[in-house]
Amino acid sequence: MFIKQSGIEPIEFDKHKIIDYTAGHDTNSSFAEISVPVGISHKISWSIRSDK
Repeated sequence: MFIKQSGIEPIEFDKHKIIDYTAGHDTNSSFAEISVPVGISHKISWSIRSDK
């Protein structure tokens, strides 16, 4: 499977940019890139869909 970053809409979360390369694909695993600017933090998050 080839996934091009140019075809993915980034998700913004508390000034973080998340690119989920496997969103919408029928896979048993996932792959995402999270860009965190220097000095930025976020509130505690929790997911029932995955461990982080």
